[in-house]
Amino acid sequence: MTDICARCRFWEFSHKPKDDYSLGECRRRAPVPSAHVLHGNAEFLGMIAWASEAAANIKHKPDVDYQSEDSYRVYQWPITSACEWCGEFEPATAPQVVTKEPKEKRPTWQRFAAADVWESELGLDGSGAYADSKWPDDKK
Repeated sequence: MTDICARCRFWEFSHKPKDDYSLGECRRRAPVPSAHVLHGNAEFLGMIAWASEAAANIKHKPDVDYQSEDSYRVYQWPITSACEWCGEFEPATAPQVVTKEPKEKRPTWQRFAAADVWESELGLDGSGAYADSKWPDDKK
């Protein structure tokens, strides 16, 4: 079977781990939420803080539970291995070109540049209503 992710028109090469197949992003559908990953990381960091204080013989504060209840919204494209496949494969019209070009010439960085131009056109580059921040909550 040659209907693998690496040959699909929706797959974009990301990087090649040393001892595994290449990894890439599946762009068949919209990015998916991965808030559970960050929430788990926040909980784990709380446990590390508690353990660090215990190891240093620091008395724990009774009103601090060392657990974060914060939830963060993070969306990402599904990361797949080049050798994986799904039922929605569509062959790429041309093979992907993977080079050691400067990052500014890579497709991802070209999209970043296009987003910068768009934000500039709308005044979101610090010159408009969101000066000093892209996020209105940062101004409070």
